[in-house]
Amino acid sequence: MYFLTLVFGVALLSEAYTLKCHSCSPRPGEACNLEEVECPMGGQQCGTLSILSNAGIVQTTEVLTKSCFFPSECVEGSINFGLARTEMRSKCCSTDLCNDESFNATAIAPRPNGKKCYACTAPGHCTEILDCLGTEDHCVSSAMKVGDETLTMKGCASEQICVNPVSQITGSIDGGIDCCKGHLCNSASGAGAIFPLLLAPLFTSVMF
Repeated sequence: MYFLTLVFGVALLSEAYTLKCHSCSPRPGEACNLEEVECPMGGQQCGTLSILSNAGIVQTTEVLTKSCFFPSECVEGSINFGLARTEMRSKCCSTDLCNDESFNATAIAPRPNGKKCYACTAPGHCTEILDCLGTEDHCVSSAMKVGDETLTMKGCASEQICVNPVSQITGSIDGGIDCCKGHLCNSASGAGAIFPLLLAPLFTSVMF
């Protein structure tokens, strides 16, 4: 009886235990000023997330975030709407203050992988055929709120973005992301499109 009580108590203690992690959520172009926080929920890990965004001729913008993450939020992948592309890389760990290391997230030019999806180039024109890059093995359709308007976007995305969409991307998307696996499966029809040069600053400004 004593042994069973001890085991049960240890199990409850492990579920209740929360990590202490380094935290910072800077805006684009700002430094990451670390502070120590206690994770609000059991099961969260310490993590570092890099968001790399580029749009058209605009150079790559990186935002580095450190915080508490659930394992499902520790993803790597990209979402690509043609001229605008956002890539996410993360590292997670499970001991106190373990996310203090620097994270080299230098952009690597990805290569076409053979997958093709529809993309939008202007309002009502979603017929461009886009070559997916790197790990982007799904076609996507989504809607983004810009002011009072809801605009359609189409393109490519990695499986992890489809399976575990995270708030840095979906926080500005109305209705989430619809993914499919077949070539050109995201339909050429669409009510509108957001101009790609708007995408990078929108993605990188949505933080925890």
